[in-house]
Amino acid sequence: MHRHGSKIVLQVAYGGTKTKYKVEERTIFAPGNVPELSTGTVGQEMTKEDIDYIVEAFAQSARRAKEGGFDGIEIHGAHTYLINQFLSPYYNKRTDEYGGTLENRMRFLVEICQAIRKTAGSFPLLVKLTATDFIEGGVTFEDTQKICQKMEEIGVDVLEISGNIHGKGESLIGETFDGYTLQKEAYFSKFAEIIADQCNVPVITVGGIKNFKTTDELLNSSNIAMFGISRPLLTEPHLIKRWKEGDYSKVKCVRCSKCRTPQGNYCVIFNKK
Repeated sequence: MHRHGSKIVLQVAYGGTKTKYKVEERTIFAPGNVPELSTGTVGQEMTKEDIDYIVEAFAQSARRAKEGGFDGIEIHGAHTYLINQFLSPYYNKRTDEYGGTLENRMRFLVEICQAIRKTAGSFPLLVKLTATDFIEGGVTFEDTQKICQKMEEIGVDVLEISGNIHGKGESLIGETFDGYTLQKEAYFSKFAEIIADQCNVPVITVGGIKNFKTTDELLNSSNIAMFGISRPLLTEPHLIKRWKEGDYSKVKCVRCSKCRTPQGNYCVIFNKK
């Protein structure tokens, strides 16, 4: 990556109950016993010792990423993974210092970020959050704005704004949640624009982005700093290169989301194995 002039950041997550894989064979931690909506998996409610263990595991992942030559680490706090479940009142029914108020529900994420700073120093730290849980009783966009402000306060370097739509992005385009409408491309950009106006750290937007025109317009009309692109790169690995060369022709990716396969992630339409 570095040889070709790129930077590389390691994204780290604890998926928790967002899995059906070997559920009976291992301990899967969760804030409590609320089943994950998309999998139905119920986890083991975490003790304070369990929380400390996972916090330290994140800190050590940052140390290894830094020692391994990565340019930063991103903590995945969205998509109903463990951190998101602590943030969400839908999943987090705890009555201790990690549940109840938003300040308490943020505590797990804050401790992870602080532990990373202690272990890895000034190593660039990114945090990925959901704009809203898109479910009744979940994280609201008002919550997310406050979480982002807290992340900036404790020294997080970059914020990435995503959403919990469980692969249903295309079907929800045009619908309004917490006062903002999902866009046809860059689904969560309206949410990201607000965060970018409120915070003095770079903000990344994601969600169905595949055209240069979209990124160029958002870059010039908002304070959004960066754009996350995934599926189109599985279809056209050299997409960014051809954009840099001035070729803005139609992107091949049809956003079918069939690229997640048991054999790995690849485009099943244009780049079949």
